[in-house]
Amino acid sequence: MSMSTFEISFEVPTLTSLDDPLVDVAEDELDAFVVVSGYGARVTLSWEGVSAAPAGREAGTALIRHGIVPARTLPDLVSPSEIAMRASVTRQAVGAWIRGERGEGFPAPFYAGDRGLWLWGEVNAWLIANDRTHDVGVAYPSRSDHTDIDYHLLTHRPVSGPARVFPLPWSPDSDTGRAGTECVALKIDVKDAR
Repeated sequence: MSMSTFEISFEVPTLTSLDDPLVDVAEDELDAFVVVSGYGARVTLSWEGVSAAPAGREAGTALIRHGIVPARTLPDLVSPSEIAMRASVTRQAVGAWIRGERGEGFPAPFYAGDRGLWLWGEVNAWLIANDRTHDVGVAYPSRSDHTDIDYHLLTHRPVSGPARVFPLPWSPDSDTGRAGTECVALKIDVKDAR
């Protein structure tokens, strides 16, 4: 089977500073690109695999083995302007693709808000399938790949020590200006629960 390189980003809420020694581990040992914000870090890896889901599962497992525990994948969402920039076309051309005026089967928006956001992996696959761009040698996860990788992360996450609270970067109430919701990870020992 042919191997491809996939670019996969993970949210790591416990990395909150570039001074954290685990940032150096991610960059030096895994050749990751790390961006830290107020909500933790975005850790992006390029990983080889036969498809995106196995590559993402392996990349997530590698992070965990190095003591970096990702909460989930972060989809690469793009606006029509970003699609135009990445595909080297005009925004009008992207609008025509979206409306089905130039080619069929353009992906549905990942988020259909005011202007919509698309998953770059799906847009890139459409561009390649429709001879609209050249293959740059890097592929991206689809929606189902993100779901598969996130499930793997959820079921393979190490649980130890006391409960930890991680603020999420968004909440259903974010448009009202209220603080984000929090998620609690609990350690449950099955033998003590009997």
